[in-house]
Amino acid sequence: MAISLFKKAMGMEVKEVEVRSDDGKQIKRVTKKYIPPDTTAQIFWLKNRQHIQ
Repeated sequence: MAISLFKKAMGMEVKEVEVRSDDGKQIKRVTKKYIPPDTTAQIFWLKNRQHIQ
């Protein structure tokens, strides 16, 4: 969960796979999307991170 929050805070690139059937053939389409950094996730990450002692 912490890794997912960090990725959302920093921004990330994800792959979306779409599979459709067209005339009996399966068509697979892969799309890369960029998710921009989320300010709320950054604030939450900074407030709740484990401090090194």
